Amino acid sequence: MEKSINLNNFKSNGFCYLNLFDKKEVDKISSSSKKIIKYFENKTGLADLNLEVADINHNYEEIDNDSKSILVDRRKSYYDNGMIDIFNPQKINSEISKDFIFFRNKIKNECIESLQKLYNKKFTLSATNIYRHQNTTRPRSAHYDNEEDYFKLFLYLSDVEQDDGAFFFYKSSHRQKAKKFLMNKINKYILKKPVLEDRNFIFSDKYKINLKGKVGTTVLTNVSGLHGCNPFKKNTDFERIVIVQRIEPV
Repeated sequence: MEKSINLNNFKSNGFCYLNLFDKKEVDKISSSSKKIIKYFENKTGLADLNLEVADINHNYEEIDNDSKSILVDRRKSYYDNGMIDIFNPQKINSEISKDFIFFRNKIKNECIESLQKLYNKKFTLSATNIYRHQNTTRPRSAHYDNEEDYFKLFLYLSDVEQDDGAFFFYKSSHRQKAKKFLMNKINKYILKKPVLEDRNFIFSDKYKINLKGKVGTTVLTNVSGLHGCNPFKKNTDFERIVIVQRIEPV
């Protein structure tokens, strides 16, 4: 039997903080996340660990569904420079896979039923990601991931207590479908912005919420709303690590 959690105001605001993981659980997930990052940095024994670095021929659908855990290195890209993105760490051939499986199962057992009751539709877990940002000066602009309700749960594995480097969400933007549609069409057909770049000229910054918090902070967001990451400006040495669970409609 799945447990229910309290999602006060989530449907209207599009984000909420949850008390989901205790300190011991966070410490284990954090330690294992740093280990898998280290494996990729050392670049030795990746095949034995069922790890792979993506190349230019990989697309996101293939990476999501691959039997391996795959790293996408964006540190030299125009968007999200300074970021690495590790897909599906639960597929690593190591004892630490148990911590990522635990992470996924806890979300499945304690969040899915609540979301299904709230939205009266079925949801399932999709990809799990580890994001590490270091001196990310050009994060992707404010954007939305999907037209329909689609969620990401963030567990902070480092403190994020300053605005620069923090994730943000535009409160209630997920409910404003006409504005999202207009923003998307103008970006695509009139401004002819390149792939993955959005210009926010519709949603007011007064609704922008910086999602700051200490290690162990857990935030659930509806990423059919406008969201993104602030650039690193003041503390450029800061390293932010977060593990993210995607939850999508069936």
